[in-house]
Amino acid sequence: MRSSVSARVIAFEFAPFPGGQGTYALEMSRALHRAGVSVEVLAANYGAELMEPYPIAYKLTHQKVNFGAALAVRSFLNVAPEDATVLACDIRAALLACVFKRPRQRVVSMFHGSEALKGSRSVVARSICMIVARCSDVTVANSQYTSTLVTDVTGVACSAALLGVSDFWLVPATGEFENASLRSIPASTMVFCTLGRLEPRKGQLDAIDAFTRLAPRHPGATYVIAGRVVDEAYGKAIMARIASSPADVRYVGTLSKDDVRRLYSRSTALILPARYEPSAVEGFGLVTLEAAAQGCPSIVTNVGGLAEAVVNQTTGIVCPAGDLEALIEAIEQLAANPENRMELAAGAGRRARSHTWARTVADTPFLGAIGVSSR
Repeated sequence: MRSSVSARVIAFEFAPFPGGQGTYALEMSRALHRAGVSVEVLAANYGAELMEPYPIAYKLTHQKVNFGAALAVRSFLNVAPEDATVLACDIRAALLACVFKRPRQRVVSMFHGSEALKGSRSVVARSICMIVARCSDVTVANSQYTSTLVTDVTGVACSAALLGVSDFWLVPATGEFENASLRSIPASTMVFCTLGRLEPRKGQLDAIDAFTRLAPRHPGATYVIAGRVVDEAYGKAIMARIASSPADVRYVGTLSKDDVRRLYSRSTALILPARYEPSAVEGFGLVTLEAAAQGCPSIVTNVGGLAEAVVNQTTGIVCPAGDLEALIEAIEQLAANPENRMELAAGAGRRARSHTWARTVADTPFLGAIGVSSR
């Protein structure tokens, strides 16, 4: 790949800030860099002490769309090559990139599920989505579900490029848990887990209810909930439900990446019983692929793009949203059937290995042409 080929990445969320948007921005930058593309990143500043060295040049801007952020984006694009391809990793970045791009620069705007959903519920959000879609050279989404939603909201065709799995998750987990609660779980215990922010759309309360019902049949099973609280009322409801449940349910807070990988490797299944919420949706469910990389199948609901991330009865189980009985049946299927569990684990691993970030770049219009030409 010619070193003169340039990409500029703009992101209002970027690692180490947790979440799918930040992961997308980081891993797409890395995949382009590995392909020999000259990459520079204008990323949100979540505190200089949190930033880590990356094999790409990056600059810092503000976390919100304000005058300072606008000036930073304008300056960033003004000094970029005239023919650079600009990847705007979220709706905020895309709006500013469309305003300040130079005539020959091409903007690829990425839509995530919740951004597109807000566009279908709010006049202001819809207007922003339409401006971005019509001013971008290409719009792309993290799943076919999100792509369809963007097209419905904006009237502009939007392609889908499913998210990928970084090499970190494909490396076998080793060592003991750093978290004391996880370290205390007996080796013979069957573990299920949920990784994600504590907010209603993740459905942790439904999973606790399912394990409460299953406790008499599987007294040795443990359900682990990990993630940071973003909805205080929902977090308190989870703690109250845990306290009243006869099942072994443990909230372990935020884990290190190494412990997350160990938890996936240790778990029978990841559970993500997502619910429909007015302002947020699981556009894809990257966590399911990361778990799959450790041979951990997933039990999810058919919300948003989760049914694209998990292939029903091949890499996991897809249940109807809000159907507690179906969720209980899915957990029981894996808890009581070792052979089926092994089949789904093997299928999950194969799918994860085939979904690299290089493939995501290759599937993204314009980026595939300058970066990775094959999967």
